[in-house]
Amino acid sequence: MNSQMQQLFMERQTEKSYVAIVRGHLIGSSRIDYDLDNGTGRQSAVTDYKSISTFEIPLSDGRFTTSRYSYIQLMPLTGRFHQLRKHLAHIRHPILGDRPHGCNKQNRLWKTKFNMDTMMLHAQSLSFTCPHTNKNILIEAKLSGEFSKVLSMLNASSTLIY
Repeated sequence: MNSQMQQLFMERQTEKSYVAIVRGHLIGSSRIDYDLDNGTGRQSAVTDYKSISTFEIPLSDGRFTTSRYSYIQLMPLTGRFHQLRKHLAHIRHPILGDRPHGCNKQNRLWKTKFNMDTMMLHAQSLSFTCPHTNKNILIEAKLSGEFSKVLSMLNASSTLIY
């Protein structure tokens, strides 16, 4: 079964969905088609995304009096190493808590104010057709406690006191 599942991934016969909290307001939906360097050359990498909601909270990182964030859904069409992280950094909307590809000011701010240093990227679902039964399989994962906490904080931003 393992080799058959690997084949499904290689042939892009799976659908993956992630959610993330990113810096800045990312509105609407679009595609990121940006090749990534794998160490031996450039590889095609494509990710679709759509905005779920946006937030602006009265939290300053020193440059602005508020901070803006977006809660987004990501659907990678290819599967490259750190693809989602690199794609979001490329369009200047890095994932909150992402250390090598993220925004150091925002990460430091959240660590200092809320003791939060978890990357806000969550593998939400995986779907595929089972090679043995030919039935559609959907696997879903609940948000982590930390991710849910950050979303709740952003949703309640008007009542946050600093």
